[in-house]
Amino acid sequence: MCRGNGEYHAHTYQSDDAQQSLKDVLDNGFDKYGMDWIALSDHLRMSKRDDEGKDIPGGPIPLSKGIIQYQAPKIKQLQDEGKYKNKIIFTGFEWDMRACWGWDIDGSSRISRCT
Repeated sequence: MCRGNGEYHAHTYQSDDAQQSLKDVLDNGFDKYGMDWIALSDHLRMSKRDDEGKDIPGGPIPLSKGIIQYQAPKIKQLQDEGKYKNKIIFTGFEWDMRACWGWDIDGSSRISRCT
């Protein structure tokens, strides 16, 4: 069971709408705000930036590949350097699902509208 306070939904540069590196997100959460755990949840999309915000050579890659190539090794490196002792880091994703069903204006019938 996870106890203490934490952040359930944190984005890094691997999400196009984020403006912080993986290290900055973890440092802010753990050191500045005193959190016990953080759940990284970058968008499950193609990612054009690595964990430090640099463009990925060769162009965008799936987030799953970015986690393997950048996020997980960086977390291990930082932990091996002694950072985040007794802290919990979850690696996950935010699943962007297309909206394909909705209700018409008066709520009387379901309509299809994939966006």
